[in-house]
Amino acid sequence: MNAALSNLPLSYADYYRSVYPFEQEHRSVGGLKLFRAPRHPAGTYVESAQGVSLQISRAPRSGRSRIDLGCGRFDADLSAPNYLLAPPDHVCTYELNSDIDLLVVEFSSRMFWDTPWDLKNCAPLHHGARYDTLPIRLAEQIWELSAHGLAQVEADGLGMALATLLVRASRPSPDGRPAKGGLVPRELKLLTDYMRDHLASDLSLAELAALVSRSPYHFARAFKASTGIPPHRHLMMVRVEHAKKLLLAGLLNVTEIAHACGFASSQHMATVFRRMVGMTPTDYRRQGRI
Repeated sequence: MNAALSNLPLSYADYYRSVYPFEQEHRSVGGLKLFRAPRHPAGTYVESAQGVSLQISRAPRSGRSRIDLGCGRFDADLSAPNYLLAPPDHVCTYELNSDIDLLVVEFSSRMFWDTPWDLKNCAPLHHGARYDTLPIRLAEQIWELSAHGLAQVEADGLGMALATLLVRASRPSPDGRPAKGGLVPRELKLLTDYMRDHLASDLSLAELAALVSRSPYHFARAFKASTGIPPHRHLMMVRVEHAKKLLLAGLLNVTEIAHACGFASSQHMATVFRRMVGMTPTDYRRQGRI
C-alpha cells in the first residue's frame, strides 16, 4: 500500500483500482465515482488523491482503526458504521486492525467543491470519524441505485444532497458539543447496538428513550437532531439491512425473515423494503443469485 505517491492518478478511484489487488467494484455516475471493497484487508495504508472522497466503513467489526487525514491522528471505532471525509491533495494514513467493508463516494466533479457544496472547506470532518447515519444511508442508496442505471441529472441531484449533508455535518457548535438537544456519540452507539441486538422485538419509543434517560418526546427530538431522521425510520433502516443479509444467505423464507427482523408481517416487510430499496424482498433475493 505504500506505493509511490508521486505517480498517483487524479482520481482516487483510479488509484485504488490500479494499486490494490483485493476485490473491488467500481461505478461512475454523473459527477460521482463510486467503489466498494467488501473485504478490505487490515494493515497500514498511505494514500493521496486530487479529489474529495467520502469513505464509509459499513459492516460492524470488532476493533479500532487509527487514522490521520493530514490534520492529526484519531481513532475510529469499527464496531459501528462510520464515515470519513478525506481532503484532496493530502497524504492520508490508515492503520486498520481489522478487515472492513469499505464503500467510497468520490466527488470527482469540481461542481461539488464550490458554494453551496464547498467540500474543500469541511475541515472539522478531517479530525475524526462520524457515526451519524443519514449520510451513510444516502451513500448506500446511491450505490444501490447506480447498479440499475442513473441519469446524470439524477446522480448529480443525489450527489448534491449528499454533499449538503456533509457540509452541514462539518459545521459544529462553537464549543464542539452535539447539536443543541442532541445525543452524544456514546448514546447513539448504545441505541444503535440495542436496536441491532433486539430486531425481532417490538421496540417502543419509551423503551429506547429509557436507555438514555429521556422522555419519549425529548428522546425523539434529540435523536432526530443528531441523525437527521426520527428513531422509527432509523430502526426500519436497520431492519431492512439485516433482512438483506438474510435474503442473500437463503436459509430462511421471506415470512421467517420478516419475523426475525421485527416486521409485523411479510407484507409489512415488503412495503418497507420496496420503499427503501426500490424492489421487493423476493426480487432482491433473485437478483443476488444471478
